[in-house]
Amino acid sequence: MAKIKITASTTEKGLNEASELILEEIIFRAERFAKIRAPVKTGYHRNHIKAEKTKKGAGTLKAEAPYASHLEWGTIKMDAQPSIEPGIIDAINSFR
Repeated sequence: MAKIKITASTTEKGLNEASELILEEIIFRAERFAKIRAPVKTGYHRNHIKAEKTKKGAGTLKAEAPYASHLEWGTIKMDAQPSIEPGIIDAINSFR
């Protein structure tokens, strides 16, 4: 399972509410963008890309297909067909 965690923390008492909302929105946008970029043969991989809010201002984007890491990073015999990392980058860039 490929798992990338986005977390924000500060040395002050907490994050301001706008920053928390933006980080939460990024993780859910990343899910949408990753699903668009995901290679589709049966749709299993695409259907098992999930974003979840883990705590205030943090979330996790998971690719739960057993072969997700092979698609994301490739193997000796197969080139990478990444969708999770580019999905996160697309989500961040969508705020620009």
